[in-house]
Amino acid sequence: MGALEELKAEGKIRHYAVAVGSDIGWFEEGLYTLTERKISAEVIYSILEQNPADVMIEAAEKGGVGVYSRVPHASGMLDGKYTKDTVLDESPFDPSDHRAYRRMHWLKNSIQKLKQIDFMISGKPATVGQIAIKFALVPPIVASCLTTMTFVEEIDEYAATCVIDDIPQDELDLLAPLYADNFGVGNPDPQKSSTSGPGWIAHNGNPIDRELMVPGK
Repeated sequence: MGALEELKAEGKIRHYAVAVGSDIGWFEEGLYTLTERKISAEVIYSILEQNPADVMIEAAEKGGVGVYSRVPHASGMLDGKYTKDTVLDESPFDPSDHRAYRRMHWLKNSIQKLKQIDFMISGKPATVGQIAIKFALVPPIVASCLTTMTFVEEIDEYAATCVIDDIPQDELDLLAPLYADNFGVGNPDPQKSSTSGPGWIAHNGNPIDRELMVPGK
């Protein structure tokens, strides 16, 4: 960070931040930069993936440090391409797509989770993609939401999110216990950790071994 501070002092950049997420790790580093260095963080945060971003968002609120949410559509699971009735037998992503590193059980579990949040997305005047963005912007400390867009139509759709209604509080209240129970699909996946010997921690915080991801497995 010293080099970045020098660039700021020289006027070559105005700001810098860190990017952290659930499966990619860097939770400890993200929390450190928010609480100790007062540097903004870009965090993976969505209806389906709230942890550990929720912890960092809470820390950001206490410290008055803004954060950005990214991947609000959970690698495509919340952009409308997939529904509660989708059947996945193999990864939908080309090996050259970084999303191919999503594990198959994560993809299948996400479909099961869509069934649990049907009350939030079915029969609404907004699209699933718009509702996903609205959720990512619920915490007041979140300054903006960074989406993945590959078509002009998606730009129009996502930009129109600003004119749709907020997610009702009663639906957010129904979502909270569902997420806490991992939507009933079993224990949450391990997360990367810089302070764990094996490099991963289980949902209970204990170190755990985990094989490296192979696309499609």
